[in-house]
Parts: sequence; C-alpha cells; structure tokens
Amino acid sequence: MIRYKFVIVLLSILMLTACGAKILKTPPQPLTSYPLEMYLQEEGSVKTGKGDGKMYLRLQPAITDERVFTVDYRGVVGAYNAHSLNRLWQRRIEDVEITGGAGAGSDLVLVGTQKGELIALNQAKGEEVWRIQLSGEILSAPQSAAGIVVVLTEDSRVHGVDASNGKSLWSYRHAAPLLQLRGSAPVIIDEGVVYAGFANGFVVALDLTTGELLWQEVVSYPRGRSEIDRIVDVNGRMVVYGGVLYVVNYQGRAIAFDVHAQDLLWEKEISSYAGLSVNQKAVFITDDESRIWALDRETGETLWRQPDLRHRELTAPTAYMNMIVVGDLDGFVHILRADTGQIVGRTQIDSKAIHTPPIAWDDSLFVLSSSGKLARYVLVPVS
Repeated sequence: MIRYKFVIVLLSILMLTACGAKILKTPPQPLTSYPLEMYLQEEGSVKTGKGDGKMYLRLQPAITDERVFTVDYRGVVGAYNAHSLNRLWQRRIEDVEITGGAGAGSDLVLVGTQKGELIALNQAKGEEVWRIQLSGEILSAPQSAAGIVVVLTEDSRVHGVDASNGKSLWSYRHAAPLLQLRGSAPVIIDEGVVYAGFANGFVVALDLTTGELLWQEVVSYPRGRSEIDRIVDVNGRMVVYGGVLYVVNYQGRAIAFDVHAQDLLWEKEISSYAGLSVNQKAVFITDDESRIWALDRETGETLWRQPDLRHRELTAPTAYMNMIVVGDLDGFVHILRADTGQIVGRTQIDSKAIHTPPIAWDDSLFVLSSSGKLARYVLVPVS
C-alpha cells in the first residue's frame, strides 16, 4: 500500500477540497500595538546559505562547544563561532537535498537528506567521515549520545548508527498511517533512552544501545471520518524535563508522562504541529491557529492563552530568560512575558519567514530565517 505525505502547507489551512487540490488560508492576524518593554539587540549575523528553499523545512541549527552548525537545503553545511558568528568553515555536499536540520555530537556534524542518506562530517574541518543509506527521507535533525547516532525516517523507523564508522546497529519500526504531515519531531536522547514520536499519535521509549522497546504511550488516537480528520502526527518539538516527557500532537492533546514510573500525569485537549517548550513552572505550546498557551507544568491547567498572533504560522515557543519568544511568517520574533503571556517586544530579523524555533544559549538567542540568515541577539530592557 502506498502511503501519502500531506505537506506542511497544512499549517494554515481552513478548508481543503475532497481531492486536496484547493487550499484556502485564513489571513494572518494584523500586528497590534503593545507597550514596548523589551527588545532584541543584534550581536552579529551571517548568511549561512539559501535556507530551506521555500519548502517549510525545519533546518534547525545545532550548538555545541561554542560553535554553531547550520545547513541549507542545497547541501551547504557551515560552522560558526557562537559568540562572533565568524565562519570557521563551510562546505557543500554535492548532489544532495538536505531535509533534516543539523545535529551535533560525538565530534560530528550530522545531516539527513531527502533520499534517506545520513551523512557525518567532522566538527573541526567539515570533512566527510561516513555516510549511510537509511530507509526513508529524514525530516528532523539526527541526535547523538554515547557514540550512537539516532535518527527518525519518514517511514516511521528509528535507526541507531555507530558514530565511529556509520554502521547500522539497530532499527525499530513503528506502524505508519495512510496520511501524515510532512515533518517529524526530532528524537530525544536522555539517560540512555531514546524518545520518538510518530504519525499515528504514539510516543515510544527505546534503549539507546539495543533499540529495544521499553514502553509506548498514545498521545491521542485518530478521530473523524476522513483521512485528513484522522491525522494525529507528533510533528513538533517534544521535551524531557525533570523526568517527565512533555508531548503535544496535531488534532489531539498535550500530555505529561512520568518516564520512570511510566505514568500519565495529565492530559489536555489541544492541537499543535509546532511543538512546545518548558520552564520550571509551565509548558508553553503554539497551537494550530498560532495561539500560544501556558499550562501548569504539574497539573496541565491553563495559566494563560495569547490569541493576538493567530494564523501567523508561529514556531514552537522558546523559553528564554523570563520570557517566551516565537518566530512568525514575516520574519518577526515576538517577545512575551512567561508569567502572563503579554507581548512586550517585537524584532524583525528578516523579511522571510522563520520556520525553526529560536534557540536559547547562555544569555543569547539564535534565530535562523528561512532565507538562511542566522543572527545572535541578547534581550535588552527599554530604558
């Protein structure tokens, strides 16, 4: 049976015809005025390549050892000093289309391609170390820990690969639905366990060394009569925080799951393809209408909801200092108070959209636009 992927243009659909040929978008909500309290001060920027090629790819940068690693869809991989954004090296991998963001670990830079190749470069000079052909397109950043690279392919397989030589160590296959969003949440590696989310609404825990299934939990089951109504992908960013896995899926719910006791702590009906972030007090979620929610981390109760950025195709929220930041379709980064959801600042980094969540690192914030502009910012109060 042939499976069909439903492209990420779904992000802002209002209605599709039965054949899927016609898409009507809800216009983005106009930006409103707000009391300016904070702004993002640029500390450096660099053009990293051609970006995602207008394909809505989440080509997330990776940061490690004070270096930032980036990719673009044409195969350009670069390394930059995290403080100055001075280029350390850049190279192009010929004849590939990169569809998964950069991963970094085991002294490697890891990229995934549309044809299912996992390619490893050394972090020092960008020289290719190895590559391996996997079972399907790679749409999220590979992850690495304890000498093992782990990546999820679009055919719902999780692969474990030896970081030293690129040899396959194990593969786990999960059930895949007929229809799914184009994209996938990056796997998480934490304390020797791999957490992966799938297009049928499940999350699983796998042993990092063997790939053995430890447990699985459903975020939500498919509902509705049509295949579109039954899409329940775990498509956005997941987080493990304090021994709890926080996950949200499309047309489903958000859950908090104790990974040690294997116990569901709470659940809440909400739909998201972007994903979430977490701080000590709350879980922050961008829903499928680009409303931002804050849920109590321990109970799941709603603390606040911010609707003033609806249909602006927001990224997942990023907890930064005592704020929340999100990128949008017009290249703006919006700054919200984490305790109230009030918008207190806004900075446009590019005229092109931001598809990947901003990255908080020390006291800095890194933002990558879909055109390939990478900028480092610091949060500054208005005097």
